[in-house]
Amino acid sequence: MTFVLKELSELRKHFDDTVDIFLKRENKGKIEDLNSNPQRKYELQYLSAILSQIEEQAQPFLDTIKEYEKKKSVEKEKFSPTTEDIQKKDKALENVTNLTNAFYGAMLTTIQDIENNRRSIDSPGLLSACLKDAVGISEEAKAEDKPDIYQVSKFYTAINGFLNQVFQGHDSRNGFTKNHMLTAIPTESLDKFIQTSYELEKDAQKAIVASFTNDAETNAEISRYKAIKKSPASATDRFAGWDKLNKALDELIKDELADKNVSKIEKLKSSERIAQLRFLNAIRETLKHSEINESEKVAILAGSMHLVHKQILKEYSSSYLTSPEQSIIFNGLSKILGVDEVKPRDVETLVTSATQFMQFMTVAPKNNGKKAIRSSHMFSAIADFNLKGAFNLLIDMIFECRMASLKIAVEEFKKETKKEIKKEPKESKGYLGSFSSAFNKTFFGSKAIEEEDSDEELEHTPATVGQNKNG
Repeated sequence: MTFVLKELSELRKHFDDTVDIFLKRENKGKIEDLNSNPQRKYELQYLSAILSQIEEQAQPFLDTIKEYEKKKSVEKEKFSPTTEDIQKKDKALENVTNLTNAFYGAMLTTIQDIENNRRSIDSPGLLSACLKDAVGISEEAKAEDKPDIYQVSKFYTAINGFLNQVFQGHDSRNGFTKNHMLTAIPTESLDKFIQTSYELEKDAQKAIVASFTNDAETNAEISRYKAIKKSPASATDRFAGWDKLNKALDELIKDELADKNVSKIEKLKSSERIAQLRFLNAIRETLKHSEINESEKVAILAGSMHLVHKQILKEYSSSYLTSPEQSIIFNGLSKILGVDEVKPRDVETLVTSATQFMQFMTVAPKNNGKKAIRSSHMFSAIADFNLKGAFNLLIDMIFECRMASLKIAVEEFKKETKKEIKKEPKESKGYLGSFSSAFNKTFFGSKAIEEEDSDEELEHTPATVGQNKNG
C-alpha cells in the first residue's frame, strides 16, 4: 500500500475533532480563549486560518470536478468530453492537490514548531499526536503507508508557496499585505512559523540531494527545458542583456589570468578556481546554443555566478589570515552582480533559475520512484567539481535569501506599526491589522494555481519530522 492524500473534507473533520478534544481538555470554549497556553493558541489559529483559506480557494475547483463527474455519471456511455473539458478538470484536480499539500505542510510546520518550543522533560503532547495521525506519520502507521520523501517535499513547497499570500503581490520584496489570513497571530510568532517552514524546506531539499545516486543513463534534452519559476525583470535588467553579461565575465577571466601570469584557466594554481571558471564556461556554452529566451539565459548565468561568488566566500571564511577581497574573481563577481545593492529576493530568483537548469541537465526524472544524477552530464569532465555540494550550497543560498527578505519585511512592518500606534494608541493591532473574512484571492491571486513539477525541480524532502511539546 502507498500513501494517499486525505480529502479536504476529511482533513476538516479531523482538525475540528482535534480542536474539540483540545478545548475540552482545557475547559475552554474556543481557540481564542487559550490564553494560559499562548503557543498552542497561535498554532491552532495558524492551522485554522490556513485551512479556512484553503477550503475557500479550493471550492471553485471542487465544483468543476463535481460538475464533470456528474455529467459523466448521467451520460454514461454517451459521455464524450471535449479536450477543453478534460484539461479544465485536470487543472482543477492539480489545484486541489496543491492546496491539500499546503495544509499537510502547515501541519508538519506546526509539529516542528511544537518541537522547537518544548523542553526536554516535556512529552510531544496531544496536538502533536493528532497532527501526526492526520499526516499519516504516527508511530502506529506502517512505513509503506507513510508519505515518501518526494511527497513530503511537496508539502513544504506548497505551504511556502501558499504563505506568500501574506506579502503584497505574493512577493516578500513588497512587504506584508494588510488584512491577510494570519493577522490574529502576533508578529514574533508568525515570523517563527514562516522561518520554520523555510528551514524545513531547506532540510528537505538537502535530503533529496543526499538520496541521489550517480547511475542514471538518460541524456538531457535541452530543447525540452522549460523554467518553472522565472526570474523577474527586477533581477535581470541590471545586466543589460546576455551579450554584456558574457563580455563582463570574459573580462573578469582575463583579469584573473593576467594577475596570475598564466595563459589559460587550466594553468591556474588553484584547483577550486579552475573548476569554478570551467563550470561557468560550461553553463554559458550550453546556454549559448539553446533556444531558451534571453532573459532566462541571463538569470541562469547570473545565478551560477552567485554560486561561484558564494563558493569563494566559503573558501576564505575558514582563514583568519586572508579575506575574499584578495580574490580577483570574488571582487569582480561582486561588482558584476551588485551584491551590495540587490534585494535578497532578486538574488533568490536568480539562484533558483540556476538550480532549475542545473538539475534538468544533470538529474534524471524518477525511475522506480527515485531520481538519480546522470552518469554523464555537462559538468562530468570538470575535475574537482562537486555537483551535490553545489546543489546543497544553492539550497543554503535560497534559504538565506528568504530569511533575509523575511527579516526586512518584519522590520519594516514593526516600524510602520510603531508609527500607527503613536497615531492611534488605543487601537489594538494583530499582525497586520484586523482579520478580514473578505480575503478571497486564489492561491496566486487571479491566476490558476501551478503545482510544482516534481520532475523539473529539486524536490524538498522532509527533514526528520520533529517530535513535539506538551499539548
